[in-house]
Amino acid sequence: MPYGTIKVDTVTFTDAGVDKSVSISGLVQNPTFSGNVTVTGTISGVTVTGTTASFTSGNFTNISGGTHTITSGVFATGSAANPSISFTSDPNTGIYSPGADQVTISTSGSGRVFVDQAGNVSVGTSTNYVFDQIASGRPLVVAADSSSTTIGASTAALAIVNNNTTTSNTSQINFAALTGASANQYSSAIISAIHGARVNGQYPTGALVFSTSSATNSAPTEKLRITSDGKVGLGTSAPGANLDLVDGGTFSGIRVASLTTDATIKVGHFTGRHYRNAEESVLGLRITSDSSANSVILGGGSGVLNAATNIQFYTAANSTTTVGTQRMIIDSSGRVGIGTTSPNRLLEVSGGSGIDNFIRVNVAGGAAKSGIEFSHGGTAYAQLYYNNVAPYDVSLLQQYTTGSLILGTNDTERARIDSSGRLLVGTSTARSTFYNTAITSNLFQLENVSNAVGATFYANANNNSSAGFLLLGKSRGTSLGSNTAVQSGDIIGSIVFAGSDGTQPVNGAEISAQVDGAPGTNDMPCRIVFATTADGGSSPTERMRINNQGSVSFIKTVAASFGSVGVTIYGAGSGAAGSVDITRDGGQPLAVNRLTNDGTLIEFYKDTTLQGNIAVSGSTVSYNGAHLSRWSQLPGGAERTEILRGTVLSNIDEMCAWGEEDNEQLNRIKVSDVEGDPNVAGVFQAWDDDDDTYTDDFYCAMTGDFIIRIAEGVTVQRGDLLISAGDGTAKPQDDDIIRSKTIAKVTSTHVICTYDDGSYCVPCVLMAC
Repeated sequence: MPYGTIKVDTVTFTDAGVDKSVSISGLVQNPTFSGNVTVTGTISGVTVTGTTASFTSGNFTNISGGTHTITSGVFATGSAANPSISFTSDPNTGIYSPGADQVTISTSGSGRVFVDQAGNVSVGTSTNYVFDQIASGRPLVVAADSSSTTIGASTAALAIVNNNTTTSNTSQINFAALTGASANQYSSAIISAIHGARVNGQYPTGALVFSTSSATNSAPTEKLRITSDGKVGLGTSAPGANLDLVDGGTFSGIRVASLTTDATIKVGHFTGRHYRNAEESVLGLRITSDSSANSVILGGGSGVLNAATNIQFYTAANSTTTVGTQRMIIDSSGRVGIGTTSPNRLLEVSGGSGIDNFIRVNVAGGAAKSGIEFSHGGTAYAQLYYNNVAPYDVSLLQQYTTGSLILGTNDTERARIDSSGRLLVGTSTARSTFYNTAITSNLFQLENVSNAVGATFYANANNNSSAGFLLLGKSRGTSLGSNTAVQSGDIIGSIVFAGSDGTQPVNGAEISAQVDGAPGTNDMPCRIVFATTADGGSSPTERMRINNQGSVSFIKTVAASFGSVGVTIYGAGSGAAGSVDITRDGGQPLAVNRLTNDGTLIEFYKDTTLQGNIAVSGSTVSYNGAHLSRWSQLPGGAERTEILRGTVLSNIDEMCAWGEEDNEQLNRIKVSDVEGDPNVAGVFQAWDDDDDTYTDDFYCAMTGDFIIRIAEGVTVQRGDLLISAGDGTAKPQDDDIIRSKTIAKVTSTHVICTYDDGSYCVPCVLMAC
């Protein structure tokens, strides 16, 4: 045995007569210990019991009894019903870990407060829900710390903290109802705090925002905001006043009501209590039933309310006005003044510069009238009223059977309706005769003493086609409101121009509307006749008329187009379809003259696009943008068939026929079917749709600018001379000499159109004749 070594099987120690077994350098004692034991090594496989145990290191699986101080160690994860750390006589209340990096507080065997891996706190649920307005969960802090400068007072507080160090951050409280199994829930309301820049040692600025969801499946939107300077905004995020209400499409207002006591509204700046006979400076609105005030003040102003005798209303002229102006008053006599401080009528309205003065008299409904009545001794003499019964008339009536209703300006009569119902303007006496004709039935007379007299009918019609008009009408009935039909030739209205001959007015000219055919239901054919009186004549004679078809006749009495009755009558006219007819016994029917310089005489349009013109230059007249064409028909006068525009046509020995009309020069045409055909007539232009009688006529372009059809696969160059290809198309001539078979010259290779058979058209100059 080496030096310094004691080898024994068992070493027994005693303490006050009690055996103690301990492990010393690998020796292990087996009995159970009790009492106070101080160990500096490792104890294993031993159950420690007693009232006090102090351990500085080691691993323990179970400690029970008394109070224990543990400076380090590892606890089991535990469960809600059996937490790792529990309390005496309450083993199902304590702290346990439901998973990695998680801590839960349980009571009565159920988890209550949960802290997850990210430090988020959930109360009442193990799920930290993600809301639509919050990207992830947020810490929850509840504190009551009198020494805390962050939380403030020592009372319990709920602090929503955003520890973002940027200059702009937001804290929120979200309210939601869990409606499904999804972890993503949607807020129904939000309270947000918007923080300003965080400065150490100072309170940051902040705004408080309240948001609610107004509809199902709709994210909350801001409804109310309290800004950092104390302004409250309803319907606006930028209030401009201490309380700012903005109409969002529905009524905005403030209601103040009390069922038991007086209700008072005070808005603005009040310098003091308002007592009888005491002056008070007011900016804003004050409505009160306070017995010491007995007043209503609206707007801004300064004034004295005398012993509750007046009610005054003030407004300020602009945003810089510090003292408002009185706009309305009800004085001690019950007189109402609008725009005046001293009304001398029961109702006096006095508008300032640029202010419209109106009085509205309103009736709520039913068969009632609203208006103004002028009476004496209880008897109505005149009324201005609105009748709330269809057709909702507005009436101004003079009630008595004699007298007139007079309208005047500047204390001078301007118009009147006399006792016979005649409207007289500029005169108070109605004329009784006109050109030896009694006119006592005329209901309107307009005269002027010093100036020319006239009437204006002008309409500002809000950018539409309506305008002022004068309506003249006639019925063959014998009572008011009758609608007995008029007859052909009846004059239904006239405008007569008369001059006095020294004794009486005499007609000099006349415009009349006359029935121009048999009337029917919703059918009133009419013509307008213009007549003048010749020198020495006694009455006007017709000079021009517009008939019921829209044809216009000058000099003659019948307006008709060429080919119709009346065209041989001397005069000029325009047809209803826009044609112009001019007939003379001799000389040119139409002269077109251009003064001072050369240029266009006549322009020709198609669908508003200029297609050509006739112009003059010196002694030369030019026809520009045109070609020469003629009418023709297919062989035997055949019906229409499809012929492509630009198709080459050939003359045949048949003449066109149009009823009994002589035709000495226009022969019929067919599609060219001979290559190099010298008998080419031109190219097909279009079918003639100008009338419904000869529907199989067409136009053949002969000379000038037009298009010509080229077969598919055939190439042409600008300047090529063309001949018939024998199939209705053209092809290049093999030389550049103009011959009898030459029909055109190519002016451009630009393809105007391409047909289904592959043929195409190019511009050319026709040389068919």
